[in-house]
Amino acid sequence: MVKAIKNIFKGKSSEVNYRHDVKSIDNDNVVFELKYKKLLIGTLEYKLKEKEWRFEYSEEFKNQDNIAPIISFPDVNKTYNGKKLWSFFSSRIPDNVSESSSSEGKEHTSNSNLIDLLKSYGQKTITNPFDLLAS
Repeated sequence: MVKAIKNIFKGKSSEVNYRHDVKSIDNDNVVFELKYKKLLIGTLEYKLKEKEWRFEYSEEFKNQDNIAPIISFPDVNKTYNGKKLWSFFSSRIPDNVSESSSSEGKEHTSNSNLIDLLKSYGQKTITNPFDLLAS
């Protein structure tokens, strides 16, 4: 465990044991689930063919009234699409990791690299209480 923590600070992610099982639908999408405790908030997908990110709230989230929508995604009935990963998700990746992966920083990191970084570092963050799990 100590070795894993040291490797995080050295920028090495290969020896850290995180959940890496990614659900692919017809090999066209990579899917992450955004959860709060046991509640599925929504899904983040990367569509490989379209090279596009997609976020959509779950029906379970739409049918509850205890948790407000995420500020970046205010309309629970809308499907959000974008070519760049939204800061709500990219903020889960430490800056020093994305900088070592791309000389231009997080904004210009390739989407396939962002997927790998989210799988390695994105599960938990101190900026919000949600878990992001590769499903």
